[in-house]
Amino acid sequence: MKRLKILLFTALLIVPISGCYIPASFDAEIEVGRAGFYKITFEGYMAEMNLFNKVVKDHISPKEEAERVERLKNDLMRDSSTKLFEYFKKGHFRIKWEKQGDILKTVRIERVGEEANQFVANEDSFNALISKANEKILASLKLRQQDFESYVSSNYPNAKENNLGYFTRVDKQGDGVEPNKGQIVSVDIALKANTGEVMRAAGSPIPFILGSGEIIGIIDENAQEMTIGEERTVIATYESVFGNQPSGNIPQDAFIIFELILIAAEDN
Repeated sequence: MKRLKILLFTALLIVPISGCYIPASFDAEIEVGRAGFYKITFEGYMAEMNLFNKVVKDHISPKEEAERVERLKNDLMRDSSTKLFEYFKKGHFRIKWEKQGDILKTVRIERVGEEANQFVANEDSFNALISKANEKILASLKLRQQDFESYVSSNYPNAKENNLGYFTRVDKQGDGVEPNKGQIVSVDIALKANTGEVMRAAGSPIPFILGSGEIIGIIDENAQEMTIGEERTVIATYESVFGNQPSGNIPQDAFIIFELILIAAEDN
């Protein structure tokens, strides 16, 4: 089997793997067989910038850091191509991503134009491209966060940001009785986007086992903090809720608004 290390192709791998993750140190390989079998491997260290910033600034407790890491692990391991996830420290983790198949029949690299002909395919050139791409990603993430905070301050001025990067507002206090993990809770959930789409109307409570992972994390997290009868609004970016994967008809550049009511909790 012929092994190819194609530096430029690894830039394409970073997009599906990373999202808001930044590669720190890694190796990427492509193995191509004569019969068309291929194997793509990405292994190395990456950083989740939101978590990194909070740890460095001491804006997150060890418990919250551990919970955030578990969410990152679950998010990445949903992709069957992710073979390894190991948390290192300060938002950095080791990952191994591997995909193989026999769809790839031929590989042809053709230089077209003067700029392509002048390009030097070596490690220094590739590192310069990665550095430039990372700068664009960071600038885009910063602008996205600024837009999000501006939207929240204009439309939900009393909402407070938590350590996970989204905002919450208590609209009605509950009776002071908090549910416990493992109990079956009933939560009325309305879901809409800032762009006007209504994905779920209120009036049909959903029962689930608290802390079991049966429902998306942001709902479970807030239900654990609420008391019976409490009404709460949660505002988050699409990517903090669903990651980089499409979810129904929800625009991926939208801000998501949850309106939650904790109705009841009972032992399982």
